[in-house]
Amino acid sequence: MAQAARHDSVTVENLKLKKKSGIIFTKKWLSAPVVSYLTASEQPHVILKSRDPVTINGENVGDRGYGTVLVITDERFLFIIGEENTDRVISIPFQSDVGFEFEPTTSAQNQSLLDVYFSVSFWIRHENGEIEIKPSNDLDYEDIWTIGDTVLDFSKGDVDWIQEEWWEDRAGEHDALYEMADGAQSDTVTARRLERIFSYLQEGETPAFILTEGDVGIGIAEGTGDESTIRWQQDDYFDWVAITSERILIAFDEEIESLMYTELDSVKISIQEHHDEYDDEYYEVPYLCILLNDFIYFIEGSDFTETDLRRAVRYIRNRTP
Repeated sequence: MAQAARHDSVTVENLKLKKKSGIIFTKKWLSAPVVSYLTASEQPHVILKSRDPVTINGENVGDRGYGTVLVITDERFLFIIGEENTDRVISIPFQSDVGFEFEPTTSAQNQSLLDVYFSVSFWIRHENGEIEIKPSNDLDYEDIWTIGDTVLDFSKGDVDWIQEEWWEDRAGEHDALYEMADGAQSDTVTARRLERIFSYLQEGETPAFILTEGDVGIGIAEGTGDESTIRWQQDDYFDWVAITSERILIAFDEEIESLMYTELDSVKISIQEHHDEYDDEYYEVPYLCILLNDFIYFIEGSDFTETDLRRAVRYIRNRTP
């Protein structure tokens, strides 16, 4: 059952869920295991647990000290409400007139799209009334949409999923991050890294390489050939560098610097020797060396492989007039 389920909330532990023993006290969920309430042919796909009372038509239901479990199977919504003697069971087949929705809490809206776990209310409305459950499971965007798609698939469209505009907007941005990462030139572009730069991208602009957290030196080249020297103007720390289809973006603490390919003179890999005073050791650090209008940018590439660095240089050169 657990292996065939669509969501990872269906585990052997949750299917056998009845009570959880502690050294000092025992927490009870149900009077009988979850699996005992399923039919022989029924496949569970989601198990949502709640320590808060389930609300039926505005009234809290269930005995104190027990929990409530909602099992979404290939046939129905199955509520198991823990009570002292015999659990209360409410079965709502998908064939009945049912609507359901997730309602997010406002506290989740200002957090990271990729890190946030939502506290949600899960509403089911049917011909005999309304049931609300507040799962204690940690749910993220992937969970929300997996659960929704599961219900829609097995209900064959008989269930009306009310998708609030807030969910649709956030889910669209969330999906865009993963789609952009999947289509990138290198695996240095991940959804988590993209989230930091997404709002700075122009329409149609796609990142090919992303560097995170390193040193950047900016100097002015003086002289030519073997007699040329660099007069340092700035030695700083960058949050991220994005090499995109249109430009190179460098994010410092309080500003974003944009280097347009039309302004670049050259780009190459530069290996600099660094001295670790603590260990008294010397080591080599690779840098992207970019020349632009007599300015030279040395961008640390420590989290790039040599292959990534060479590909990044070729990528930039192909876009430089």
